[in-house]
Amino acid sequence: MATHQDDDLAYQLARRYREACEHISWNDPRYDGWANHQFKEYSLVYLVWLDSAKPHGVDYEVLKDEHPAIGFYRPEVIHCPSRDWASTLKRKLLAPDPLE
Repeated sequence: MATHQDDDLAYQLARRYREACEHISWNDPRYDGWANHQFKEYSLVYLVWLDSAKPHGVDYEVLKDEHPAIGFYRPEVIHCPSRDWASTLKRKLLAPDPLE
């Protein structure tokens, strides 16, 4: 059962997903470098993909969760065309030698 907090997060991630799609597409040759930058730069990063069965039309999983001790943070999104793509990208980004 989804909580109000889960619904708020899904809404926020859906918005961030759309923003990321406007910034760079999956088939852009710079996508891997951009995804690596998001992973390295931000403390809270989600992999997000479309799923019409989920609230706000997206599903997601945490890629990185390193909440800063102080200060404001917002979740950053790496948009993916599918759950499978997200799983592959996650393995690449968490590998000892991540994408460059």
